[in-house]
Amino acid sequence: MSIIQKLILIFFIVLSPSLVNAQSLILESVETKYQAGDYFQINLSVDAENQAINAISGIIKIPNDKLEIINTKYGNSIVSLWAEHPTINTAAGEITFTGGMPGGFSGQDGPILSFIVRAKNVGIATIFLADFKVMSNDGLGTKLKNILLKPIKLDIVENPTGSKIISPVDVNNQKQRELYSDIVPPEN
Repeated sequence: MSIIQKLILIFFIVLSPSLVNAQSLILESVETKYQAGDYFQINLSVDAENQAINAISGIIKIPNDKLEIINTKYGNSIVSLWAEHPTINTAAGEITFTGGMPGGFSGQDGPILSFIVRAKNVGIATIFLADFKVMSNDGLGTKLKNILLKPIKLDIVENPTGSKIISPVDVNNQKQRELYSDIVPPEN
C-alpha cells in the first residue's frame, strides 16, 4: 500500500464518524413518480443525530413550472413555537418558515412540516432546500455547520387517461381521503 493510499484510508477512518453523525434535513414522498394532475404530499424532517437542536429556519424551493403548492401542514411538527408559520409564495415557488423547539430536539425523523403539491407538467421536478439555519440547543444559539440538505427528485409523467385533474373536493379513494383529511387539532 502506497503512502498516498494509507493517508486516504486514515482520512476516511477519521472522518467517517462525523459523516455518520451529520445532521440532515430530508425531503421525502411516498413515491418519486407521479402523473400530471396528481396531488401528493412531501414531508420535511430532520435527523439531529447526537446534536440537540432548538431552532430552524429556511426555504423550500419548488419548481412552479412543474408543481403547484396547494397547502402546508405542521400540526405534528417537533417545532412548537413558530416565529413564522410555513408561508407559501406561489409566484416564487417557495415555502418559508422559522420555528423553535423549547427544550430542544435530538433524534431521527423529527417531522418539521408537510406540504401538498399538484403535478402540473411532465418532466423532472427537483425540490430543494435553501438558506437553512439550524441552531444548537446549547444556550448560545450556535449555528450548526455542515448540515446535509437532501433534496427530492420527482418524475412527472403523462396521465394516460387524459388530463383529468382530481380536485381536493373530488376525493374518491382512501389514499386521497387520508391526504386531504385534517385530523391534527389546532395549536393552543
